[in-house]
Amino acid sequence: MTTDHRLQQLFDEPIEQITVLDPGYSGHASDVWLVKTAAGECVVRSSRLKDAPTHEFWWGCYDLFGIDPRSMHHFAANAAMLGTIADIPAPRIHKHQLIEGREYLVVEKMNGQTFGSFATQSDAFLHQLGTWLARVHERRYDYYGNLAGDPIGRLESFHTHLARTMQQLVELDCTNDTKIKDQLDAMLHALDVLPVPAHFCPIFIDLDSSQFLMLRACCPRSWMLKLMR
Repeated sequence: MTTDHRLQQLFDEPIEQITVLDPGYSGHASDVWLVKTAAGECVVRSSRLKDAPTHEFWWGCYDLFGIDPRSMHHFAANAAMLGTIADIPAPRIHKHQLIEGREYLVVEKMNGQTFGSFATQSDAFLHQLGTWLARVHERRYDYYGNLAGDPIGRLESFHTHLARTMQQLVELDCTNDTKIKDQLDAMLHALDVLPVPAHFCPIFIDLDSSQFLMLRACCPRSWMLKLMR
């Protein structure tokens, strides 16, 4: 079955146009399409990964937070959480469907334009972004993990788990790099004397400017499901 036929199963109306949204670099974890029907335009996202994460970034997310980039449940849960916070426009999830063993997520297309870099934005823009991030960080939990699944661990176990993940990442990817191994020892020592966290809050582990859209009024719109990833 072709991609066009699979995507058509997500919509009641005939698809008029499919545009591949390519970030312009290799190794991205998701396929993303802009799909147009008579009812309007939506964004469709699906993971490109078939096997468990092995790349250092995604493996670290998987080991420490239980985030599996193959599962669209994580993206749906993140968008749902953002949608409950006042004044943070987040894309609504229209449909989550399994087709031939692959998950697809149909997401609201947000209005706005991408922009280049945080560094070139106005103080007012950055203040608004900081306000939004603060509202996300106000959500507090007594466990760490992810928003879509069961807790991975509690407050008192986080530093031990983090140390183990750091050690495994170095063993997997940096076995011959003595500078990184020496730095790891220093970081593990610093981690060992930190107090137990008072609480946990949601964080954006892969935050960059490509995840936001800007309206002409210079107000960024949150795009938790990345347009170009």
